[in-house]
Amino acid sequence: MKGRGKIVTKTLSNSKGLDPLRPTINSSLAHLAYGHLSFVAWRELKKKSNEEK
Repeated sequence: MKGRGKIVTKTLSNSKGLDPLRPTINSSLAHLAYGHLSFVAWRELKKKSNEEK
């Protein structure tokens, strides 16, 4: 998995000149995915703590 990340960043830096929007789109997608995942995790934790009471 670590190696795959390096390939992706290398591809991104190579395509920067051709398509300047692509890195921006990818980073905002990653940001959205991260935000969604942390929200889901937070909701699950909240559910668990409510069940324990």
